Amino acid sequence: MEACTAFYGANMKGDNQEVPLHNPIVPHWKAPPDGVYKINWDAAIDKSRRIMGVGVIVRDGEGEVVAALHSSQMGIMDPATAEAYAAWKAVQFGRDWGFLRLF
Repeated sequence: MEACTAFYGANMKGDNQEVPLHNPIVPHWKAPPDGVYKINWDAAIDKSRRIMGVGVIVRDGEGEVVAALHSSQMGIMDPATAEAYAAWKAVQFGRDWGFLRLF
C-alpha cells in the first residue's frame, strides 16, 4: 500500500511541492452484485523500450481472483490509446473466458 501511495503522490505533485507520506484518499474495492464478476485493467508505458503493458484482473463477489492476464504491445506510446487498448483487452479476455456478466 505504501508503494501505491508513493506512486500516487509522485504523479500528483507539481513542481516544488511536497508529497504527503499518507494519502487520505484510499480507494476501496466494492463487490459486484451476485452472479456478476468485476473486471479491472490498467496500462503502463515504457517509453525507453517503446512498449506498453496491460494488466487485467477478474474477481468474484467475494473479492477472490478468478482470472488474470498480462500482455504487452509494441509501439503504443499515447496514454489514452494505451488505456483504450487495455480496456479492449479486458473485454476480449472476459469474453474468451466466458465471463458474460461483468461489472
